[in-house]
Amino acid sequence: MVRMQGYSVPVGCELAAYNAKEQPSLETNGDLVISYNVIGCPWAPNGNNYRPRFLILSSSSA
Repeated sequence: MVRMQGYSVPVGCELAAYNAKEQPSLETNGDLVISYNVIGCPWAPNGNNYRPRFLILSSSSA
């Protein structure tokens, strides 16, 4: 999992994001953890695209 500011979820014809969900069992220190999946459009030859991705949204400033 990576902490990033100004992160954009991939959108467009190459990849589309879907199935975003909060993951409370992974949250610590008041951070919000969100998972999402991506799918190729119309398909992606790279199998690495088909895995869950995670965002950590921190309430504290870095």
